[in-house]
Amino acid sequence: MAAAQEHYPEGSLVERLLAEMDHTARMLDAGIPLEKPKVDYITDIDARREIFLQIKKIQDDGNIPLGLNAVGLAIILVAPIEQLQLELDYINMSTCPFSAFPAASLFATMHADGVLGIKAFIRAGRLCHVNPSPFWERFTLSFSNVGPSARRSVVCPIRGTSDDVCRARIIPNLFAGPDTTFRGYIGTMLHTFWEKDKAQKWDGLYPSGWSPFSLEGRFLISRSLIREIAEAKLALKPLAKMEDGSAIVQLFWLKGSTLKPQDFLFKRHDTASFEDILKRAGLENNEEWGPSLAFRKDGQRLQSGQLFILKANLDVGIKAPDFKHLQILWDLTRVAAICGAVNETNELLGKDETKAYLNYCACGGEVEDEVEGEDEGEDEGENEGEDEDEDEDEDEDEDEDENKNENEDEDEDENKNEDEDEDEDKGEDEGEGEGAE
Repeated sequence: MAAAQEHYPEGSLVERLLAEMDHTARMLDAGIPLEKPKVDYITDIDARREIFLQIKKIQDDGNIPLGLNAVGLAIILVAPIEQLQLELDYINMSTCPFSAFPAASLFATMHADGVLGIKAFIRAGRLCHVNPSPFWERFTLSFSNVGPSARRSVVCPIRGTSDDVCRARIIPNLFAGPDTTFRGYIGTMLHTFWEKDKAQKWDGLYPSGWSPFSLEGRFLISRSLIREIAEAKLALKPLAKMEDGSAIVQLFWLKGSTLKPQDFLFKRHDTASFEDILKRAGLENNEEWGPSLAFRKDGQRLQSGQLFILKANLDVGIKAPDFKHLQILWDLTRVAAICGAVNETNELLGKDETKAYLNYCACGGEVEDEVEGEDEGEDEGENEGEDEDEDEDEDEDEDEDENKNENEDEDEDENKNEDEDEDEDKGEDEGEGEGAE
């Protein structure tokens, strides 16, 4: 059941969907995929252009060296406009020189918390859903501990298949190693640029006594689709919550990016326009979504704009999905796609790398040049020292050779004199012998 390929404001779409809720639910329950009018890839783009221009002006006026990076652009294009505007109003209302502090903090959050946090988000998704360990697979994703009758009731609500379904986490929270710290960076990013309730929801994902094997915060989905979500190629937009807690979601395929989160898009006093930046990020066509990468059970491609219902299945321990978890996943997945978080994700993972990067951010992005200069000076000093040592060694070798030669000459002279003395003594002895005879 296809709809005309028109684009409607996001609020209008949700209102229409709520009015048609019962009919939509019946159709989806019957396995009939619905396709609603698609929204733009970037919603409210004119308002976001204005925010971009304000941020650029703040950077230029404050002469702030840390420019907009790829994750900063993604935040501008995804985060709630009201929250972004509140941050800018706070900076603009502050009197100089005090306005410099919130301005610098804005860019620092993009560069430090945004970059490290979104990389950790992708790594956690891969650990949970792309390359899970055998132990994690057995006790969390699969249905090995579920009875046969309950297992037969399990179907992917999107593909309609039953052979590859898993109990996936809505928010991948298998943070291990350094990422246990990086997890907090995402919280800081949400507290700065998102609504308070979403940030608090993120903070509450890990209550005291929480177990990674808990079935809380999971939903049923095809393994292939959750892998696409983990790689920021697919996103599910939550549209409405039904009376029984089920959620109606709209499927969208995301565009790839050649950027990396820490890539600079412009620096202070650059003349780059908003359109120039979008083009560099591969977002010049705002009505175009990414290519479809999966099929439904009936062989038809899954298309951007199609609607599905995510609901509970208590037979296998799955409750209705948390609507705010779905909203956080929708936002973070789009941020990851726009800024290229899947590209070279393990950069800045090591302790030394992270420390150096945070120092770089703390020093306003200028420490790198100083460090390079210091390194060059140290290298030159080391080279000069090495040259001096080599010269000294050569001089010492020459002195040793001269002394050796002198000693050899002296020894030869002494030996020669001794031989002459022996000859003289011998001659005298012979003369005395002849006289005696």
